[in-house]
Amino acid sequence: MVLEPVVISAIVAASRFVLVGDAHQLSPLVQNRKCSDEGMSVSLFERLQVHKEAMHSLECQYRMNSPIASLSSSLFYENRLRCANDNVANACLSNSADFMPLPSRDESWRIIESGELDDAVVFVDTCAKTRKEFAASSSDNRLIQNFGEARLVRDIVLRFIENGVRAEDIGVMCVYRKQVDVIKSILGDDIKIEVNSVDQFQGRDKRVIVWSLVWTEDSGRKCDLLRDRRRVNVALTRAKHKLIAVGCAESMRTIDIMSRVIDSVKVVKL
Repeated sequence: MVLEPVVISAIVAASRFVLVGDAHQLSPLVQNRKCSDEGMSVSLFERLQVHKEAMHSLECQYRMNSPIASLSSSLFYENRLRCANDNVANACLSNSADFMPLPSRDESWRIIESGELDDAVVFVDTCAKTRKEFAASSSDNRLIQNFGEARLVRDIVLRFIENGVRAEDIGVMCVYRKQVDVIKSILGDDIKIEVNSVDQFQGRDKRVIVWSLVWTEDSGRKCDLLRDRRRVNVALTRAKHKLIAVGCAESMRTIDIMSRVIDSVKVVKL
């Protein structure tokens, strides 16, 4: 996420240069609307992509197992992204000696907690349209937060820790920055889980990612963040072995890319 003027100042001293990046993930953040409209939000990497003869695509990845990689590959990379080898493709929590799942409360929780490859990607539907405790709200400064969803995220995280996953191998990722503060407060100081925004997680990974979607349709606010396909792609590619998205499916289906995500994964209701 480097602005074009910064890149140019570095490459003018070279006779040739190589840029490495992914135009399907987040570009530099330009907060000034006029600067963005004038083209500053378009990276040099994106500009150079028009010269196909100078491009080479790296289509093997070593991070995600096959269900997680396949989701991103089908939605964003025309099914070209693939796992580097069978070890990467088949990696899952159940293959780890320290993962010992406790008896589940019901079938939905069994799928959420499952370390099996077939259950690597799960959407947990909070049904916020009928269960108002999961509806998003706005703080005094109109920042969106969701306390019900935050408590559910805490329960999921605690369950994975009880099942033998180390706290440092779990990440909680939020669409809205305010939700980061809410979840940190609910987790408390004793649970050393990294909680951060999608943007802050770019370029990094965890064995388990719990993604708090936060927004519900009745919040009175539009959700431009989830309409950004690149941000969604970043979110879908942070988990190595288990990705759990938590949100209201009915609300998410009003957003095209999120509707396609839901159609591609297992959906459970609690």
